[in-house]
Amino acid sequence: MLNSRRFCPFWICALVVLTASQAMAQAQTPTKSQDPPPVDRTGSIEARKKVQAAQSDVTKAQAALNEVVGKLRSDFEAGKDWQDAQAAQKQAQAEFEAAKKPIVEAVKKKLNYQTAEKEKAEAEKQLADLRARNVIGDPILKAVNKQADATAEMMKLENDALNADPKVLEARKKLAEATAAVIALKKQFDSSISTDAGWQENKKAVDMAQEQVATANKELKDALAREKDADKQRQDQIRQNRKGY
Repeated sequence: MLNSRRFCPFWICALVVLTASQAMAQAQTPTKSQDPPPVDRTGSIEARKKVQAAQSDVTKAQAALNEVVGKLRSDFEAGKDWQDAQAAQKQAQAEFEAAKKPIVEAVKKKLNYQTAEKEKAEAEKQLADLRARNVIGDPILKAVNKQADATAEMMKLENDALNADPKVLEARKKLAEATAAVIALKKQFDSSISTDAGWQENKKAVDMAQEQVATANKELKDALAREKDADKQRQDQIRQNRKGY
């Protein structure tokens, strides 16, 4: 009984010391509540919304501008000058093809043309056979060159005959002139678009919307940079807190 009374104070003291040590350890151990708060990303979130809104505005403005251009183009193509130029080009093309036809048919009856045509057909058959057998290298190259040479010879014979015929030359000149007239009218129309008041107004809207996109993208870039820096500082602080314990 006496021994029990002697040891009782000792166990009480030990319990007090142990409890105090645990409390101190818990107090010294860093917790999540002691860490810096999460980085505020409101800036980048709002900036992204601005970018999306600005891009939507660009799409709408561009659609409106395209509609204006489409209306101007329809009016232009319905005009007499364009209709006459198109008709003249179509007629010149038909006359050129008509002038070419008998010349080309005559060339195709000549022996040298038929020889080249036969060589081309043989080369094409060889190529098909080689490719079917997955042959590569020189045999393919030779067949390709043979085909190209035969084709070039056929074209040369046709062009030489066409260039020697006065009717063909005259028809070709007429077609070139008609085509040039169409191209000139097209360029004239393209140049005139920018003078239209409706086009100018809608083009300005497109430019302004694109500027808004650029501004919004810059805001987003800056916000992301700030948040990245803030996050780095937060992580550094967390590591520093850990080192202290």
